[in-house]
Amino acid sequence: MKKIGFVCLAALSLALAGCSAQSDEHSDAVAEHVRPVRIVVATRSAATANLVYTGEVLPRTQTGFGFKMGGRLIERLVDVGSTVAPGDVLARLDPIDIENQLRSSEADLASAEAGRDTAQAAFNRQQTLFGNGVITRAQFEAVELEFNAAKARVTNAEAALDIVRENLKQTELKATAAGVVTQIDGNVGQVVAAGQPVVMIASNDQRDAAFDIPEQLLEPKFSAAAVEVALLSYPDIRFSSHIREVSPIADPTTRTYRVLVELTGAPEQMFLGAAVTGTIDLGGGDVFRLPSSAITSQDGRPAVFVVDPETLTLERKPVALAQQTSAQIIVGDGLNQGDLVVTAGVSKLRPGQSVRLEDGQK
Repeated sequence: MKKIGFVCLAALSLALAGCSAQSDEHSDAVAEHVRPVRIVVATRSAATANLVYTGEVLPRTQTGFGFKMGGRLIERLVDVGSTVAPGDVLARLDPIDIENQLRSSEADLASAEAGRDTAQAAFNRQQTLFGNGVITRAQFEAVELEFNAAKARVTNAEAALDIVRENLKQTELKATAAGVVTQIDGNVGQVVAAGQPVVMIASNDQRDAAFDIPEQLLEPKFSAAAVEVALLSYPDIRFSSHIREVSPIADPTTRTYRVLVELTGAPEQMFLGAAVTGTIDLGGGDVFRLPSSAITSQDGRPAVFVVDPETLTLERKPVALAQQTSAQIIVGDGLNQGDLVVTAGVSKLRPGQSVRLEDGQK
């Protein structure tokens, strides 16, 4: 009997030991799921948020010049980069067909004028005879009708000649405004159609500095921001201006937005195609400076992970970036003073995940 009791006690001890081991293993497994994280405490600092981007000077308007009639191009007097003034000849079409039409129309007009003169002489004679009662009214009206028809033929011939003369003028393509040639779409010997653009000219009077800005840096106050434009090659040549237009549609490849800065009245050294920098002043305010390793995303927008100090779980907060470099991000909105922001391994974290602060961090 004592032997049986001893065996039972031994079995019970083994069972309790097994349960204790399983409990320890479970605790270890739970501990393994609590991820250690490195954090910084979000601290407000007063700063002026400036964005600096590189862009280029572009024309506000470009006009394509083409012939009003089709024909073979025999001469082009400008190239890309040429400066033109109003009235300058840009290109010419072969005029031989129009010149032949001109000679034919001139001959038609001369013939019509001769016929009119003959009809007028006959009309004058018949008018005298009719006044003297020598001929009947019907005979006089027939001569008058022929005279009127002869005058109409002259009018038609003059109109046809005017059209041919205008067509001859249209064999020369002329600039209607001052500017710079930015594109050539016709070469000598090429047959061009009526209205086909042959020369593209950009206006020198209206220029913009164009910059491509990431979506996350576009703020509600962005459009009203002041901008200082400087030549990339000569930074001392500067021009203070404002944003004229922000594209409502992002580039499908780069996902950036085209921002145009007014350059009317800018130094002449800021010519079309010149590389420039734009310093966009978004104004002062309180910001949070964080390591760039803290940035993640939520629904395509920038965000950071914040540790709840009570529950030691993660919350992903969307933020508005005032500036971003390879080393740091400047957060303009979305954080509170004292937030515990995770700064490492954010790509492997998820909202609601349990974490513990690395040793030495409180």
